[in-house]
Amino acid sequence: MDEEKLFESGKFMIRHFKGFSRRHWISSPRFDFIYDFIDKLEKFQDLSLSQKRFIKKKLISCRYKLCALEYHDKNIVRIEKEYKKTLKNILKNPSFKEFASIETIIPEIMFEFEAFLFQCKAFLDIYSQAVGNFFGQKPTNIKKLKKVLMSRKEAPAYKLLKLLEKSIWLTEFESSKQFKKTKRDIITHYSIIKLSCISVQKLERKKFNTIRTKIENKLVLDYTRTMIKRLRILMFDTIKIIEEHMNM
Repeated sequence: MDEEKLFESGKFMIRHFKGFSRRHWISSPRFDFIYDFIDKLEKFQDLSLSQKRFIKKKLISCRYKLCALEYHDKNIVRIEKEYKKTLKNILKNPSFKEFASIETIIPEIMFEFEAFLFQCKAFLDIYSQAVGNFFGQKPTNIKKLKKVLMSRKEAPAYKLLKLLEKSIWLTEFESSKQFKKTKRDIITHYSIIKLSCISVQKLERKKFNTIRTKIENKLVLDYTRTMIKRLRILMFDTIKIIEEHMNM
């Protein structure tokens, strides 16, 4: 194939990929409400064409990040199950019959959890750009988005600000005078994430008890699933507020 035909083929593939990826590239119906909102953007009379394009791009990226969070959560489930099975098999081995329990740190879960936190921060940064652009601004994080919303007098800005202030958990990803380093910043620049060991204990009648991986005395999977739920609700409530107040 000559260069011209290869180039044309490449353009076709890119066009096809973009069109295909919009709803079918990553299947996750829980986040499809974002696409439903994107479809309504064309009716928003107060937005310029460039704003609509920018916001659409950022909202698609937000959905992508939410799907990435689910991916890391599922990986943690899979890895923990694999280690649990391995530790049980070790305890069943006659060579370890004197052992009452066995435990180990799981590096793979540390890697997945760190990646999970990176995606959380990335989602919030992109979310900030999307929401800020409804008011003609492009804040790069939640802290800057709050400043944009405080400077506006429109009703949706006030409600969105209240929504962010009500979401106390955002402080984990937002630096302040009290917390100069966020959890994500600490593991990126200063240290590694500290997780507890997974432990399997022998019980009577060939049964076992598993103590699963924790962070700060909370199960890792409880943390990841709570965070995915929080981010989804944040996005859902944000869209609801904007739909109520934008001219359509």
